[in-house]
Amino acid sequence: MTSLERRKGNRYGDTKEPDYGILTYTWGRWEQQDGPRVRITGTTWRIPAISTEHFSIESFENVIEQMGKDSQYVWIDVACIDQEDEVVKMEEVNNQVAIFANAQRVYVWFSRLSTATLQNVFDDMFTCSAHLQRQDETALGKSVKMALNDVHRSLTVLLNDPWFSSLWTLQEGTLRGDALILSREGSLLPHPDNLGQNIFLGALLRAFWHIRSASLWIFRHGATAHKPIALQIANLIREAGYEHPPFARNPNIQYGAAHCRKTSRPLDRIFAIMSIYGIRMVLPTETITLNDLEHEFAMKMNQLSPRLGQMFIHTEKPQNNETWKITQRSRVTAELAFWSNQHLDSCSISASSLGADFEGPSCTLEILLAVWKARMGPPPGDNNKYYLCHVRLDDYIYDENPHLPRVDIVPKVDAWEERDRFLQLAEALPSTFHTNEIIILKLGEQRTALISKAGIGLVLLRAKCTVQPESFVYRRLGLCQWALAVRNGVQDPTWQHIRGTIY
Repeated sequence: MTSLERRKGNRYGDTKEPDYGILTYTWGRWEQQDGPRVRITGTTWRIPAISTEHFSIESFENVIEQMGKDSQYVWIDVACIDQEDEVVKMEEVNNQVAIFANAQRVYVWFSRLSTATLQNVFDDMFTCSAHLQRQDETALGKSVKMALNDVHRSLTVLLNDPWFSSLWTLQEGTLRGDALILSREGSLLPHPDNLGQNIFLGALLRAFWHIRSASLWIFRHGATAHKPIALQIANLIREAGYEHPPFARNPNIQYGAAHCRKTSRPLDRIFAIMSIYGIRMVLPTETITLNDLEHEFAMKMNQLSPRLGQMFIHTEKPQNNETWKITQRSRVTAELAFWSNQHLDSCSISASSLGADFEGPSCTLEILLAVWKARMGPPPGDNNKYYLCHVRLDDYIYDENPHLPRVDIVPKVDAWEERDRFLQLAEALPSTFHTNEIIILKLGEQRTALISKAGIGLVLLRAKCTVQPESFVYRRLGLCQWALAVRNGVQDPTWQHIRGTIY
């Protein structure tokens, strides 16, 4: 095998812009100084030596050979990125979206799992994906209890493969859900339910989603004896970063999942995830810290889109002056799972080391809550049933105020019951914080899983600035969403343009 240098006009050898295959796999944590190396000529750098505990050279070459059956050219990072030049590495990191998007074929390599093991795992998973929620023991071919135990065991085996612990592969899998899955030996896996089709990553992610949905349904409504294992299954999938449907489109989902993934270098906690945002970073200086890089990344995200920069929930209390700032200690709830740059941002957020300055339309929570209630009733027909709104606080706010109604901890019956719990939460906020100075900054408009066109707002607590008493400062509490459809003739509130700083 020979590595060909890219020449002017995207020429490789005698071919201009050839079709190529690409591999998503993990190896950096197993690099070593000495040892066997895959046999590739034409590079100016040494191909890294990888511990045979992780994968063998024979297996690696089998994988490359399998890729070569579809494409004459393949893109493998160890042979296509100069592993000894940090400037070149950074340039290629910034090009990850284009490199993966332009590949004719993408492959996922589960380097620790044999073909036989994967086939057994996938047989369990796809059977449960199709039949577990109905608890159809005939279709499952076993009792519900045995099916739960088997799929739990299969998920544990699968998710222990190092591919599921790498942050780089989380990004790469997000970029190409059509990637074909390869076993340790480099074999494709036939889909148990679709003869003639091989298993690809998107099908696996759909199976995760269906199995987690079925497990949560059993946990909430199933037999008492089945609840513990059902919850364990749901948590396994959540902790791997796959709790949302594969069609969700908020990259903050992957950013929040990143804290469960591993990197060989601290700064890769940003570099290994930034491509799914379309954000490019410059080569860092030697003195830059992960916190500095995370701060710069969050600033760029809010410049790109204030909606995107704020569509998350803090799972831990942020540092001083950083309630505005997303970190990898965050999560995305179901109603926040869809973001698109085709929708509108209504405000601007510009961050610095002292907080985030904002400018945009606002109203008080009291006024917006009155609009929501007026749209619900007295309802002609089923108006009340079909109007949706949500309020979601950052998780640590509940820890500081344990009497607040918690929406998540009680299983919901339907979206309307959940909406009413959100309303109870919104009504409790003024008395909790002893003020009516709870402000909604309208971030913009978007669609959600249940609302075709929704407004989204940042819930802010306003207080007098101690340094400049004539000014206000704001603390982020969470987010709210509401249907923009006019009900009962009630329009959105009259928005007041304000400026301020979120600390």
